[in-house]
Amino acid sequence: MLTLGVSNLKGGVGKTTTVINLAAAFAARGLKTLVVDADPQGHAMLFLGGVRSAGLSGALLATDPHGGGDTRYAPLSDFITVGVRPDLDVLSADPSLNAAERRLSGELGVEWRLKQRLMEVQTRYHLCLIDIGPKADLASTMALLASTAVLIPVEPGEAARQSVMDTLARFESIQRALTPMGATAPAALGCFANKVDAREHLSRSLGTFLDELPLPRGPDVRRGVQIAEAAGAGQTLQEHAPRSKGADDFAQLATWTAAKLSEVNHAQNHAQNR
Repeated sequence: MLTLGVSNLKGGVGKTTTVINLAAAFAARGLKTLVVDADPQGHAMLFLGGVRSAGLSGALLATDPHGGGDTRYAPLSDFITVGVRPDLDVLSADPSLNAAERRLSGELGVEWRLKQRLMEVQTRYHLCLIDIGPKADLASTMALLASTAVLIPVEPGEAARQSVMDTLARFESIQRALTPMGATAPAALGCFANKVDAREHLSRSLGTFLDELPLPRGPDVRRGVQIAEAAGAGQTLQEHAPRSKGADDFAQLATWTAAKLSEVNHAQNHAQNR
């Protein structure tokens, strides 16, 4: 199972819509896909028309075979909502994740817990996509460490540009910390421009900015009212407006992402076998 984290330290850039629309595109291609919502807002399940739950909180706490109450071990599959769409399952989150983080804070090696739990289902899924919240907190750290690679959506605007630099700085600090340990750091899959309109100066200047970054750049996703409408209706873009420019853009982004993930997987396997 390959795990893709979608991250940006700025809220509102389209991380959740990216996760659900990429996941739906992969599932439609016959790839068994798991979405993990690592943001306490729990929007991934809501955007798919479901009811958010404390699935991730439960999975992170229920790891002790000798524990009692909500810490007694239960398999990860107990917390996954199956069949949200054909070939698409969800490990949901809700605000209880904040309390779970406080309880787990300070435990030795807790940063690796999500990665360890996902190993339980690694043969069940082809892909896992993690919606990583905009805070530099424990949940986002666990999500980054669980990721094979990370994709960064970026929207037009100066604040979004700074958030990219902040996101990359945090990403690089994690890589530096892991290198002496001999642990495999998540790869930077790339970035893409989201909510763009080629007629606007901010969108054009964003393209120039992204081209100057030392990251692969994926296909742009154009701005469109159908994206917000689909989320409000609890649908993917392919369901809500299959002929929209947004649906076409996410299909192209999915193809690009799949190719880049394959490259990352090949490179990591090669490095491990050296």
